[in-house]
Amino acid sequence: MNRKIQPFARLLIAQAFTTSALLGAAHAQCTVTGQKPIADGQLDQTAYVFFDGDVDATTIFEPYGSAILVRRAGTSKPYFSGTVDASGSMMTFDIDPGQLEPGTHYETVVLARGLQCGGQDLDEDVILGWRTVEAPVLVPGSMSPAPWIDACGGVDIRLSFEASIDLEHAVTTLTRDPGGADEVIPGRLGLEGNRNTLVFTPGGLLDDGIYLVEVTGVTANGGTAFMAEDPPPWNFTVDSGSPVLGANACGGCTELADTPGDSCDLTGTWTCETTDSMVCLGGVPPASPNINRDILSMDLDVDLSTDTAVATLTLAPSQSTGATFEAQGLTVTSVTKLDGSPLDFQQWGGGLHVGVPTEEPTLVVAYEIARTTGFDGLHDDGFTYIWPNYCGNLFPCHSSPADGLTYTLSVNGAPDGQIVQHASGSEMDVPSYAIGWNTRSESRTALVLSIYRPDEGSLDSNTEYGTRITAYSLSPNYNFTQMVAGTRGLMSSFEWLESQLGPSPQGPDLQVHEVDYPSSERPGIETAPYWHLDSSVTSSRQTHVHESIHGWFGNGVRMRCWEDFVMSEGATTYLAALAFGHVDGEAATLDEFVAYRNELNSWMTAPDIPKVAWPGGCNDIDIIEDGMYTGIPYFKGALFLKAVEDEVGREPVVAALATFVNAHLGEAAGMQDLIDVLEAETDIDPAVLDGLVWGWLKSEPLP
Repeated sequence: MNRKIQPFARLLIAQAFTTSALLGAAHAQCTVTGQKPIADGQLDQTAYVFFDGDVDATTIFEPYGSAILVRRAGTSKPYFSGTVDASGSMMTFDIDPGQLEPGTHYETVVLARGLQCGGQDLDEDVILGWRTVEAPVLVPGSMSPAPWIDACGGVDIRLSFEASIDLEHAVTTLTRDPGGADEVIPGRLGLEGNRNTLVFTPGGLLDDGIYLVEVTGVTANGGTAFMAEDPPPWNFTVDSGSPVLGANACGGCTELADTPGDSCDLTGTWTCETTDSMVCLGGVPPASPNINRDILSMDLDVDLSTDTAVATLTLAPSQSTGATFEAQGLTVTSVTKLDGSPLDFQQWGGGLHVGVPTEEPTLVVAYEIARTTGFDGLHDDGFTYIWPNYCGNLFPCHSSPADGLTYTLSVNGAPDGQIVQHASGSEMDVPSYAIGWNTRSESRTALVLSIYRPDEGSLDSNTEYGTRITAYSLSPNYNFTQMVAGTRGLMSSFEWLESQLGPSPQGPDLQVHEVDYPSSERPGIETAPYWHLDSSVTSSRQTHVHESIHGWFGNGVRMRCWEDFVMSEGATTYLAALAFGHVDGEAATLDEFVAYRNELNSWMTAPDIPKVAWPGGCNDIDIIEDGMYTGIPYFKGALFLKAVEDEVGREPVVAALATFVNAHLGEAAGMQDLIDVLEAETDIDPAVLDGLVWGWLKSEPLP
């Protein structure tokens, strides 16, 4: 019998609670009596809280936006978003999908603020413990004990499920049995039907014999639904003397072998009924999707005279032979090994899918680049802009902010009279959006920044940590004057930042380049270890300091999810105020925070944009399409840290930020990781920190 698969297990009560002892005697009539135990085995994500009187639903949504909050038990982890409803003496909290993890303990916080039941106030917050059901939510359906086998040894192995499934973590292992544990046969993993049938096609013809199939790691609902246990292994026999209708291993062509034992021409091209042609590659793994295959490094060589490029990608080792890259704006002409021998690849659905030999996870991808007129790839004017998720218009990539890679970059073929400005690469893992270049006139002016050392009576072009910053403007007149004004004090600010956070993570040679963008829609972008600024903002000292800090927050410590945008921009904006004041005095820092609050007030009145700085979920949003690219994460994030500073002092907050950077440099981290460090490294009361998190980051109204 089919049943609806829900994304999460239902929260069950861990134990019964009586909270009379927690409540003031004057208001003892308003009592939380506990949560409803669920015994029917159904799967949902609704929390139930019961009271001894009818709940007043008119005031429960202020000031925190909800009277019931759910978080991980025993921590100050973020409250999960959801919808509260009140009916009689019961309140329910429907938790938004994509937030809870099976098998994890949670607690429900019933807030006293503004909540009444039975006509009386609830004096104190009440915490009730919950846990998630550890139960299977994905059920294997029919297994195929006798896979389709044709006369040439072509095989399709199928396994059906009662729901649409995901293959991100799935592994199908095909081995010879018995005694063939070391003879693993690669193949293509795919889906059929309504994404509810797993199909595995071996990458070559199978000799006669007995084979063993194992399937692990199949999930559903974006990886949140799982099987209680993997299906047991099963075997099948290949007998070329008994042909049946099946799928040919050379790419999926279906044919009927007329005569048992007919031979197949594996050197030719198979023409299918769909008129597609597939070449048998003889032992090379077939192309198969696997977006989770990590890119470790990229060597990118670009020719602007032909708008072509070659990307050499080194991947992380894996038992899987599939790899998928975003390549929506590219026309891939070949994928080879380092020795030039071809690999099987396909382009569909905006992705490049490749069969990767397990012994050599390095690919050489040759492709053509399509130019654009927007901020989403290689612009007609010669500059690149791929933030936040347009790297697939420039090179094969993963645009998730958590995915980092080292890279080298060479760009040639600039038009006559122009040069290309770009970093040679990065030895630290950086997000894909931090790779790019700018093409401009050969006429430019270089400004080597310096610090005045009063004890020595001289200028120093390096910080105490050996970092050098050079600024390039478009012309020696007005633009140069603007750049001089904007970079005043930048070296002193950067040296202070290094003294607090550690030496420049992006190396000792930093550069800022002026770009004349066709519009002021985008003021600038970091291309690690450089940053490019539009002519309209090169005179802004705050902008230069802000962009320089992204070497630590954003590029140095990458965002785990786009929802963690507030971690990168909030910390950067906060530190910019401190660094700016280091040069101009404490009054300048205080003025910056006043300006932040004024800017935030303006953003809070803007229509049709989200006002929550830290939404729930992970990569569930499109930061542009969903309106998160606003001043809300910048200024709410900065003022949250200023509120923590007001509780414990500035020095502990800056020290905590340094601890966070040192713990996660070159890695991905989230806002919750930063909050955990603030709680561990300062003496702030966890309840106070919790309130600041909710007030500044998780709710719409300002505290």
